[in-house]
Parts: sequence; structure tokens; C-alpha cells
Amino acid sequence: MPFGPLFRFELVRLARRGGHLPLRVVLCLLLLVGLFAAYRQLFPSANPLALLFAAPDSSQLNKFGETFVVAVLIIQQAAVVLLTPVYAGGAIAEEKEKGRLDFLLTSPLGRWELVAGKLAARLVFVLAVVFTGLPVLAFTLLFGGVSPERVLAGFVVSAVSAVAVGAFAVLLSVLRPTVRDVLVAAFGGLAASGAAGLIAGAATPHGAGGVLSPVTVLVPLFAVWKDPPPTGDQTWPLVGVYSAIQLGLAAVYVGLAVAKLRPAATRPTDTQVSVEKKGQPDPPPEPAPPTPDDPPPDWYRMPERTVFAPGEVGASADGRDFLVPPLGDREDPLAWKERHFGAKLPLLESQVFTLVRGCAVAAFLFVLGMGLFVGVIVGLPRGEPFDIVNPLVRVVLGVAVLAVPFAGVRAAVGVAEERAKQTLDSLFALPFDRPSILWAKAREAARRGRWWAFGAAAALGLGTITLQLHPFGVVAVTAVFAGYGLFTLGLGAWLGVRGKSAVRAVLTHLTVTLLTFVAPVVAVPLVGEPVACLSPPVCAVRAALSPDELPRPHSSWAVCLSVPVGLGYAAAGLVLWRLAVRRFERE
Repeated sequence: MPFGPLFRFELVRLARRGGHLPLRVVLCLLLLVGLFAAYRQLFPSANPLALLFAAPDSSQLNKFGETFVVAVLIIQQAAVVLLTPVYAGGAIAEEKEKGRLDFLLTSPLGRWELVAGKLAARLVFVLAVVFTGLPVLAFTLLFGGVSPERVLAGFVVSAVSAVAVGAFAVLLSVLRPTVRDVLVAAFGGLAASGAAGLIAGAATPHGAGGVLSPVTVLVPLFAVWKDPPPTGDQTWPLVGVYSAIQLGLAAVYVGLAVAKLRPAATRPTDTQVSVEKKGQPDPPPEPAPPTPDDPPPDWYRMPERTVFAPGEVGASADGRDFLVPPLGDREDPLAWKERHFGAKLPLLESQVFTLVRGCAVAAFLFVLGMGLFVGVIVGLPRGEPFDIVNPLVRVVLGVAVLAVPFAGVRAAVGVAEERAKQTLDSLFALPFDRPSILWAKAREAARRGRWWAFGAAAALGLGTITLQLHPFGVVAVTAVFAGYGLFTLGLGAWLGVRGKSAVRAVLTHLTVTLLTFVAPVVAVPLVGEPVACLSPPVCAVRAALSPDELPRPHSSWAVCLSVPVGLGYAAAGLVLWRLAVRRFERE
């Protein structure tokens, strides 16, 4: 086989995991929901069965087919970008974490067979999941107005994107030690490439620069389909340029991964066998090891370290502290342990990210202060100096709600990391009950996000002092923050207790978070406008009403729904917390 014997082995192992069937079912259901949503948007008063039996207007059906093709390609490309790093990123990193890479390297397999075999098998798995939407998309050919060439171009773009993203993830899998680090770096790289594609697309006609990134490649295609240039159809030239760029990068990524992987086995350069001749003198005896009285050699001497008194904090060479403060008499030992020795989120809690986050917060506060200053100056002549406060408060609240799930992610990592490092049994041997251990991890996870809570509280205080927030709005926003905070902590604790690994717990938590944020907004055309308040960012922003907006019907129900939504999230979080405690006690 061109990819070696590991290709078939990886295919069988991935199939036996059983994850392909749920993914295909979920993707097919999403496409069917998109089909129904697109039909209801174009034909709000028609019977859905008329789609197959009686068409009211052929031109509208053609428009419906084109709209649905665009929606399917967007869902398909999003599935490629989200699934490929998850599966291809664990190709080599999983072997490192489980200690199996050394056994593979000592086998007679070459480096190409190791890298290409694993990558090809995982790409086949991803493409088999993505191409599940092909039968659903075939329905659109019955409506008319859908070009098969555009459908084929969309699938070619998805296949090329899977190869490019998979090759990039495999390179990171070779370079990074754990799957979690690979996923963080992979999605960070995709986000950076998407930003570069948006910038290049804005600087080129018809957004042609979007072909530089798998995240933005559909933008120039949709622009060409909506407004064809006078030179003719540019679909296949764009697809060709995109394929050449991404396949070239994929070849480079695979080549680097093969080069960075250690050789399969260390082979001697000289295979000649030396035969000892008779009468040859014995080799000189090896020198005896040094006795304790002898001074150690220079290479054996350890560098001298300064010994500090108990409770004294020393400084390292770069000026940072490397000794943790001692445990206080009234301090909780479990909380102290989690604060200084708990699991860290890779990259998100590194020194580089902390520096970048500090710069971003400083820039945000500067822009916020300048906006407040300019708004006050402009509003003074009109007698309304604080009109700008309410929009600024809503921006702060929206950003703060987006940061709430990180506390739940850290709570999910806590127990899973203890299980992966095999330190959970040591915790069970301590004279503490199981709920206390779990509560310490959740409390410390919430403590890490206290600055975002302080920012939201300061925004609410500013709006209340300047009379730009209604008291009911303050209560509603507080209920949303408290309820969703309890929900994300309960979900994180439950996933951390049930999850087999920290990576699975984090990915599941981020998926649920994305669904709670996006699904209510997507369901608005099907259910109605009030369902959007189930999304915490939308609910918090709409509930931050000024006194003039509350009497309006559209604004009053937003405040009325915010408190029940917050209480509902809080109840769900408490139920998940109780389930996590019961599962943790039985472990």
C-alpha cells in the first residue's frame, strides 16, 4: 500500500471507536434543519410538503435551491475546519501521551509510513463524515437552478481543505507533546489564517484573497456566484488557485513532519564483525568508580542554590518568584493546592498569553474611556451627557459573558488532569470528603475569572450611577451572569468527572457552550424572536435597558425573560453539580 500497513490498522481502530455514526447523524440532522429553515424563510405560509409535490413558483424554488446549496457548503466547510484538527491532531500526540511512540519507532516502519499512514486514515475518516451531506444536497437538484459544477466545486474545496488542515495538524502533533497543546495551536493557527484571508479578501476584487485560508475560501466563491465578473465564470480558476496553494502547503507540512520525527531505528553505520584474535592482550581495566572521599568531577557538581527561610519568597534570575507562599493557618489546604499546583490551561494561562491579554485589556479600556469622554463632550450641549454610557455598558457585558465559560473549562480540566497524572488516588487518601475536593476545584476555577466579574459589576455600577440602566435591567443581567456561571461550573465538574481525558472534557464543554450561544439565534426564524433570549450574550445585552426603553413591548419581554432564563441555567447547573458529586463519590 502507498501509505504502509499502518493505514489499514488506523482505519480499523477509528471504526471500532464508534464515533463516526453519531457524527454522521448529527451532520445530516443539521443539514435537514437548514433545509427546513431555508424553506420556511422563502415560503413562510406554504406547506412544507409542497416542496415535493406542488411548487408555487419555479423561480422561488430555484432561489431556494441556490440558498440551500450555500448553506450546505458553509456547514460542510465548518465541519472540515472543526473535525480535522481533532482527529488528525491526535495522530502522533496520542502515541506520545500513551507511551506507544517508542514502540512504533523501533518497528521496521519508516518515518513516511508512520506519518502518512496515520494522516491518510484520519483524513478518510473525516471525509467520510463530511460527505454524508451528499444525499441531502442531491435533493436540491430536483428544484432546478442548481449547477452541478458548483456542487462539485464545493466538495473539491472541502476535500482540499481537509488535506491542508490535516497536514498542518499532523505537523503540530509531531512538534507538540500533548493533544491538548496540538488543538490549541491548530485552532489558533486557523484563526490567524482566517484573519489573514479576510484582510487579503478586503484588498482584492470579489474577495479573491480569501483563497489563502480554508476559513475564508467560500467568500470569493459566493461573491463570484452572486455577481459574476464580465470575464466569465471564475469558479474553477479560484478552486485551482486554492488547491495549488493549500496542497503545496500540505506537502511542506508533511515533509517537515517526516523530517522532525525521529528515525524508526538507529542502525549502525559499520556492519562488519570484528573477530578477536588468539593471543591478543586483554583490554585495560576500566577505572574504578570514585569513592565518597574522592571529590566529584566537574560534570557531577550541582549548581549552588540559595536556601530561604520558611515563608520567605526568593527571586529567580529573571526576577519572578519561584517559591509559593506558605499555607496559612486559616487557609483551606485544598484551595491552596489548586491555586498553586492545579492544572493549567495550555497557552491560555501562559506568560505570553497573560502579556497579550494585559495589552488587550489596556487597549480596550483606553478605547472605552475615550468613547465615554467623547460621548460626554458631545452630549453636554444637548443636555444628555451620558447617552453613550448604555451602549458601552452593553459592549462590556457582552464581552464578559463570552469569558464566563472559561471557568467551566478549567473546572473540567481539574479532575481529568488528576486522573491522567494518576494523582487522584492520593487525593482520595486525604482526610477530606469527595464533595470538598470537587468544590475546591470548582471554586478555584471560578476565582480565576473574578476579573471579568469585576468588570461586569463595574459596568453595571456605572450604568446605575449615571441613570442609564433601569433597576430591573440590573437585576435581570445579574440573574443571567449568576445563572450561566453556575451552569458552566456544574457542566465543567460533571464533564471532568465523567470524561476519560481532559481533551474530551474540554471539547465537549466548548461544544455545549457554542450551542447555548448560537442555537437560540439560529432558531429565531423557526420559533420566534423571544427564543433568542436563551442565548446568554443576547440575553445580557438586551436586558441592559435604559429607563426610556423599558416601556416598549419589544424591550419589556426581554427583561421579563432574562430572570427565568438565568434561573433555568442555574437549576441546570445545580443538577449537573449534584450528578457530578454522586459520580465522584462512587469512583
